[in-house]
Amino acid sequence: MADTSKIHGGDLAEMLVGAVPIAYPLAVTEEVWNLGESITWMSALLLWAGTGVVIGWYGSHAFQAGGFRKNWSSVLIRLGLVQLLTFAVCALLLIVVGKWPIATDPALAIKRTLLVLFPASFSATIVDSFGRRAQA
Repeated sequence: MADTSKIHGGDLAEMLVGAVPIAYPLAVTEEVWNLGESITWMSALLLWAGTGVVIGWYGSHAFQAGGFRKNWSSVLIRLGLVQLLTFAVCALLLIVVGKWPIATDPALAIKRTLLVLFPASFSATIVDSFGRRAQA
């Protein structure tokens, strides 16, 4: 049985590939661009925090033997990696479509990225979990 608490290069690839199918259609959607302009920082940060809570819970209970208490460091590292990699994917897609104004309006760029990150990080986590289940 493989050790699913360790992070391998394939895990990172699964996270990246898992984020794209959800991130792409959202990154090219005018509604997301407009919502990024009108959403408050509190709402954007609550979305991001809620994502972390749900992904952390899923990661600790769905496929980590022993749950969060036994594997808390592994769960937090994976959570951080999925958030970081998904943020990068979302930002890259918004850059490609010209809707990531980090130089002129960094707040808008980050809020748009968080809006796209919210569902994309879930798909990245699911794909990563499938890969870990296949290893086990």
